[in-house]
This record gives sequence, C-alpha cells and structure tokens, in this order.
Amino acid sequence: MQRAPATTSRGEDALLPLVRRYPALAVLTRAVLAHLPTPVVYAGALSPSLWIKRDDLTSDAIGGSKVRALEFLLGRVRPGDEVLTVGGTGSTHALTTAVFARQLGAKVTLFSWRQEMNDSA
Repeated sequence: MQRAPATTSRGEDALLPLVRRYPALAVLTRAVLAHLPTPVVYAGALSPSLWIKRDDLTSDAIGGSKVRALEFLLGRVRPGDEVLTVGGTGSTHALTTAVFARQLGAKVTLFSWRQEMNDSA
C-alpha cells in the first residue's frame, strides 16, 4: 500500500522556484506528490547540445508536468473527501487526478466521454 503524500507548510513552499516566481501561490496548501526538482540529463550521444527534462521521473505513480499542478489543486484534499474529475476517453489529466486523489484517501468519481477522432488526429 502506498503512503499518502504529505502536505507542506507555507514556509517550505517558499523554496520552490514556482513560488518564488509567483509568491501568491504561497498561501495555497500543497500536497507533496512530485520528486522535485525534475532531473535534467545530458543526451550528448544524440546531439552535442541536447538536454532532456525527465518528467517521467517526477513521481512513482505517474510522471509528467501535471503532477506539479495537482500538488496545488489537490492540496486541501483529505481522506474521505470526494473528488470529481472529467475528461475524454484517454484523458491523462483525469487519470492523473484520479490516481493522486486516491493516494490522498479521497473517493474519486471520473466522468468520461468517447473521444471522437477526426482526420487530423
């Protein structure tokens, strides 16, 4: 069983580059969901000037940039709370929200609809 993510005090959040850039975020409660900072690795074998940001290593559950935003969006979620998320079939936002809300102990409802494909997709 995975351990529920921690929440941070506002003083700890002041160390985040995002909060330093946008100080108003310091008033929000944040759930610690991501391993930060996200590693950046040199990929010199592919190109002499190529660096890759490894968002796949952001979290043990699901990686990607959505995790950083969800730390603030889910910051006040407590065990037993209800979280509703919506998205088209295959929505990575809806999936990521559901996964992390469950880790925080919330009851999750996910509404989805069939994602219609078109000629340009």
